[in-house]
Amino acid sequence: MNPIQSVHICGAGGIGTSGIALLFHDAGCYVTATDIRESEITARLQKAGIPFALGNRLDWVLQADAVVTPSQFPVNHAEVLAARDNHIPILSRTEALLLLCKQFDIAPVICIGTTARAKTAAILADMSPDAGFCFGLAIEGRTHAHFAKHIKHLIVDIDERELFSHIDKLNACHGIHLILSDWASNDLGYYDRAFSRTHFEASCMPCVTRYTRVIHDDTGKCFVCDSTNDSHDRMIPLQITYNSNGVTLSLDETEFHIPACTLPDAQAFAVACVALGESPEHVLHPSPVGWFESIDDRRIFDIRMHPVNIHNAIQAMKSLFPRESLTVVIKPFQTTLDAYDFNLWRKAFAGAEQVLVMTPGYNVSDKGCRNLATALKMRGLRAAAHPKKQILAEYQPNGQHQLWIGAPDMFKP
Repeated sequence: MNPIQSVHICGAGGIGTSGIALLFHDAGCYVTATDIRESEITARLQKAGIPFALGNRLDWVLQADAVVTPSQFPVNHAEVLAARDNHIPILSRTEALLLLCKQFDIAPVICIGTTARAKTAAILADMSPDAGFCFGLAIEGRTHAHFAKHIKHLIVDIDERELFSHIDKLNACHGIHLILSDWASNDLGYYDRAFSRTHFEASCMPCVTRYTRVIHDDTGKCFVCDSTNDSHDRMIPLQITYNSNGVTLSLDETEFHIPACTLPDAQAFAVACVALGESPEHVLHPSPVGWFESIDDRRIFDIRMHPVNIHNAIQAMKSLFPRESLTVVIKPFQTTLDAYDFNLWRKAFAGAEQVLVMTPGYNVSDKGCRNLATALKMRGLRAAAHPKKQILAEYQPNGQHQLWIGAPDMFKP
């Protein structure tokens, strides 16, 4: 593929696609962007100087060297059809990231993991002022993507399933540092049955210069293993302990206290420390959406939505407050509800005393929320549907602690 000098971004209001837009813009390419609605993210693109339009702009598509689309983007979308009819390459976020590294001869630092890869990338970016970055988290007051022509490394988070399907483009890059925060053994439908960690690692390792990952030995002990292609593995003991004040992380016998988070998030912090060559007390702790955020002395908010993420969040809450009851309030996305069966949702909510399913007010019906609540009740959980858009000020759920899962706007008055 020829070097990309101009690129058009479809669905540019997404956190992943907007990051690609910012990267290519910073790299000096001409970037245009469209979406069906305006948002804080599209306003950020316009502020950066990227032309943005609502709806379709086929003229922008036709002048682009490549078109980038979000995952699960409609194949019959007008801009996609225009690109295909005119033989313009259509790229995913993963393909665009790897091609950018190849085009500018930059070594990628690739964070993977079932639930915590974006946290790892955000921590690394926070402590790497001379590196470019692109991570899938919206952090208040700062950008989630940055590129400059003098950088030597680009820190990114990539879905390992996506990375696996683009081994050829991965192989075209040099100096790859792969960082694995977590690989869920109980993935609740996240991975295809044929997709295993062993298979993934065997396929990717020939391309990789350095590999930092969390592993567990046969006795259940946890380590951060750091390997390079010219040395033996370095094994750093890792211990993670929960208490009512947060999480204590012991890395190579050095203890450090971090805010309340799930086990994969704590592992993300540990692998970032090892990858940076820093002791935990020297690594800054950013506050991206996705870490637990205390709303008051009883409520904790978390944006996770996939069943395995919800399961991790509930288990962390039970570890933090083992003797206290837990109510989970979830404001679901329709695509997430449709993707997984009710038995998986039941497993996800195991450990909660009560589940309250809220009508979000964005493309999810009351009926869908009622169906989920009914299915959970039929499977032995206390559950109810609550058809109101904003309920924080109005509703006080039972239980000593609550875990609120959904978009941040659920707390707006």
